[in-house]
Order: sequence, then structure tokens, then C-alpha cells
Amino acid sequence: AEDTGGTAFYNNNDLASFIAKAVENGSDFYTLTYVPPGFEYDGHTSWAHPCASSAAELRIAPFDSAHPLWRSFEASFRRLLAHWTWETYLPSTAIMVGPMDLLSALLGPQTLAMELYEDPVSVETRAQEAARLFLQVYDIQRHMIQDAGLHDGMADWMLTWLPGEGICYSEDFSALCGESHFRRFFVPPNRRVMSRVGTAFLHLHSAAISCLPALLEISELDALELSNDPNGPSLPKLVGAARKVQAAGIPLQVSNWKHPLTPAEMDYLLTSLRPQGLKVTLQAESLAEARALYAAVKAK
Repeated sequence: AEDTGGTAFYNNNDLASFIAKAVENGSDFYTLTYVPPGFEYDGHTSWAHPCASSAAELRIAPFDSAHPLWRSFEASFRRLLAHWTWETYLPSTAIMVGPMDLLSALLGPQTLAMELYEDPVSVETRAQEAARLFLQVYDIQRHMIQDAGLHDGMADWMLTWLPGEGICYSEDFSALCGESHFRRFFVPPNRRVMSRVGTAFLHLHSAAISCLPALLEISELDALELSNDPNGPSLPKLVGAARKVQAAGIPLQVSNWKHPLTPAEMDYLLTSLRPQGLKVTLQAESLAEARALYAAVKAK
């Protein structure tokens, strides 16, 4: 016990005093976390707005279309929908986050991470409530897009055409989970979402590639997006994960959000993955750089 920072109590039947001492010693604690070198916290690191201190306390009410915030969004969205054409732009739903990301926003990621251990049943219940809310918000946007004249599919915020009633969304809280937690807490609500849409396109945080085996068990998943990240994993590990996605027969998008690839890295990426069902999204800082990247990709 001493080797791991604990204390062993034995040869004494005074359990009450032992328990009191254990409670006293455990009343103050700290948690060590690892942050890779170079990681920078900024205003975009967390968008959580906690409104409850536990999953049991949290209640996710059905969607209220009369809420002032939604009314404001709806008015601006309808103005945009009134001007879309095939020659200008294609309408898309707002950028949406998945059920577990919704819980992360409502509880805070640290609280939700602890609740996975302390009250898993309540987390499962809240995740289903979040999935219900997600679908309600999606359905209203989908109907508005269809009312505007787009019926065969829709675009997404990553400029991908999604056949049928498609949706692209993220589950970034998965970066704090392992495979077993992903299978228990993420798979059921996300399967509920994906089974309701025509094309389910998921962005998975690159730090969550260890969860891929559980994610690929969702037969309703239609496409997946992976991206490199300044905080890791390495490009070879990302390519290894991408190969697993392709082996499962799932269309794949690979992106470099705010983390440029060197020419050697891009060559490695393009020669390591099959072109069938692959979309590569590269960011550039100038039109000249974009044209050079496009030429390099076409050459492969």
C-alpha cells in the first residue's frame, strides 16, 4: 500500500476510526493530467457552458422552437436559404455537435469525464436525451432546407455533398475516452442519430483514434473525417487509423486543420491511402499555395 501512496490498516477492529481517518485523508486530492509539449490553451479550447454539477441533476428538455435564440437563428437562416442557387452556394445545417459533445458543453468536460465513473447510468440517460434534442434541431433545419427547394441531399460545413437527408457533426469529447467508454456511452446515442439520417458523416477528434474499433461497429456510419493536430498523434499513427477506416469500407476525409503538412508528409499521406472513397482537405494561406497543393494532389 505504501508503494502506491496508501496506508494499510490491520490487526485492529476499530473500523470507525479507520474510516474517519480515510475520509479525512481523502478530503483533499488532486488529479495529474498530461498535456503534450506545445499545447496552447486559448479561447477556442473549450466552449462549455456548464448548467449543472452532475448528470443526475441535468435535465435536457425537448426542443423549444419559440426560444428567442432559436427565433433569431431561424430568421437569419431563412434569409440565407432565400438566396441559394446551384451557381452560388448550397445550404447546409449549422455546425452541430453530437450527443456526448452536448453533454460536455452542459456539464463541462472535466465533470462529464468524472461522471462516466461516478454515475454512468445517469450519463447514459442524459446522452439519450441529448440525442433526442439533436434530432429535433436537425429535423427543423432539414425541413427548412427542403422547403427552400433542395430535396436530393444537402451540403455540409466541410463542403461535402451528402445524399439524402445527411448530417455532418462532431464528437470531440471522445478525445478524453478510451475504447470501452466509447462503446458504452457514445455508440448507443450516436447509433440513434445515425439511424435517422440518410448520410451520417462524423468528425472524430484525432486524439480519439484509439476508439476506432468501437466506432466502426456502428453500421449506420456512412463517412468519417480525421485530421492531423498540433498536439498529435503523429502522421504515421493517423494514417494507420485511416487505413482501418478504409478497410471497413467507409468513405474517408483527411484534413489538416491549422496544421500544414510538409511536402514529404503530404506525399506520405497520399501514397499510403487508397484514392477510392478518399477526400483530402488541405488549408492554404494564399491562392498560389492552394494551386500548388491542388497540382501536387492531382499528380498523385
